Amino acid sequence: MPSTVHALHWSRARTPAERLELNSGGRAISRSRLKRIVLWLGIWALIALFFSAQNVVRLLVAGREVSWVQAVGFEYLYWTPFVLATPFLLYMVRSFRLEPGLALRNVWIHLSAALAFALFQVFGFYALEYLAVTAALSFPAERVAAMRSNMHMGFPLLAVTALWKYWVFAGIYYAFDYYRRYRERQVRASELEAQLARSQLQALKMQLHPHFLFNALHSISMLNLTDADEANRVLVKLSELLRVTLDNSGAQEVPLEVEIDFLDRYLEIERIRFQDRLTVSFLLDDDVQDALVPNLALQPLVENAIRHGVSRSSTAGTVEVRAKRENEKLVLEVADDGPGLPADWEPDRDSGLGLRNTRARLEHLYGPGQWLEFVPAPGGGLVVRLTLPFRRRGEMGRSAEGGK
Repeated sequence: MPSTVHALHWSRARTPAERLELNSGGRAISRSRLKRIVLWLGIWALIALFFSAQNVVRLLVAGREVSWVQAVGFEYLYWTPFVLATPFLLYMVRSFRLEPGLALRNVWIHLSAALAFALFQVFGFYALEYLAVTAALSFPAERVAAMRSNMHMGFPLLAVTALWKYWVFAGIYYAFDYYRRYRERQVRASELEAQLARSQLQALKMQLHPHFLFNALHSISMLNLTDADEANRVLVKLSELLRVTLDNSGAQEVPLEVEIDFLDRYLEIERIRFQDRLTVSFLLDDDVQDALVPNLALQPLVENAIRHGVSRSSTAGTVEVRAKRENEKLVLEVADDGPGLPADWEPDRDSGLGLRNTRARLEHLYGPGQWLEFVPAPGGGLVVRLTLPFRRRGEMGRSAEGGK
């Protein structure tokens, strides 16, 4: 009997192949960061080019001589502080999002950041312009004098311009970010639908596994010799089990009472196989009957309890299904009094497809807000504990977006 609790974010020693994969992932992250840097440099360069073209066109329309250094060179100097401040701008818009509940506080933070950025941009531009002008001997002295005069007269205008450009940057970033998150939610919803379909197929495979069907049909055949009415009842239960599975095929989550109803139909057939050797009980708090649970999540846990607990015991076995609320969490437990897990049992290595499938669905639906544990029972046997965010029927729409 293992003495520790196995959690399903299982840590273990990595193989050389996995270490190589992690190193490759690190190089991929470095390349991705380099691509982002090049992307932002390109964005600012294109913006500067756009305004440089405006300067040239304005001079040509006015019939004035085009000074390429002033029209283009100083425009790029103007945008250089934006390039240098990009990490700061990205940090602000990512760390202090303008979302419900935080918008008012974060607006004040952004106002302070916008003021600091405006000062940095203006003084940075003047410093770069001063260095460029004084370092270039070809510039006449009057240009230096004009530049110094503009530092006094153009400061308020440049500061206000930098302020609103901070908010333009934030607005454009949030627009693209919200679109990206919207697309991610769509992709996640599609993944959930595909995962649910695979889970339903897997559940059907477990329920209609040839061995299970053979035992069910064999039990029906034997009952026909002794009790034709009981045999007919088992056939009806088998058809009802399949019908309920198909009826709920489109649901990501169902109320607990629906999941328990399906589970009870499944267990009625299992009881035929084990007869007096299998006892199943339900301990469900009244306030959790309408709590949402993943569709077909309990069946593989109960199936494993029967297969690895009751069927391996030489005496009668008991499976107990419990459900209770703990603050904002729903706790589901499937306990058996069988021999428990082997001492060398490892989740990554020894878990069947049903448990791995259940874990994947939980991670997709709830992210870090869920966990699945295998706890040795005090009196022998095993308790599989599933903890989920507590939600009721009216919150099904929100959970369909991934619950993260």
